[in-house]
Amino acid sequence: MLFRATRMIPRGHVDHVKYLVYVPPEAYQAIREDGTRTEVARLVGQINARLEGTRFILLGPGRWGSTNSRLGVPVGYAEIYNASALVELGLGPEGARPDPSFGTHFFQDLFEAQIYPLAISTSNEGDWLNEPFLEQAANCLSELIPGRHAMAECVRVIHIPSERPGCTLTLTMDGTRAVAYFASPAE
Repeated sequence: MLFRATRMIPRGHVDHVKYLVYVPPEAYQAIREDGTRTEVARLVGQINARLEGTRFILLGPGRWGSTNSRLGVPVGYAEIYNASALVELGLGPEGARPDPSFGTHFFQDLFEAQIYPLAISTSNEGDWLNEPFLEQAANCLSELIPGRHAMAECVRVIHIPSERPGCTLTLTMDGTRAVAYFASPAE
């Protein structure tokens, strides 16, 4: 399993997810300059364009789309519109994790494009994230966007079939709980 979420869950199903675009909360929180946080958002936009036509999920800290880059990745809708889900992570030390926005900065756009907004928080009983998988998986950022190796600590692109041979990621949401798990395409 990759994650489980239990708060404000929509209904839906996404299968054959091949990529995760992960902004590690600790690495993002360690960025001191607003300009570097903005650069993270622009890089997410480049990845979004590069992965057009491929199913992928975005995972990262705080309120995605906030104009305050300390609260989350300051992306615009044009930088995420190809994603299948936007997962806001409320992880990290108490006081350093803003409440998730559940995509409210562009909720109507997400709804119309069938991009599922989710949130995972360590303070919610039942929420869980497979952090060891995310930390140990190979980062293929440089293969997708050459010349951006310097940003590899802040933006990780994980190719699921390379990490779990024969598998992709499936995301199932029943209105109460969301579960993302590795599955072979035949399942």
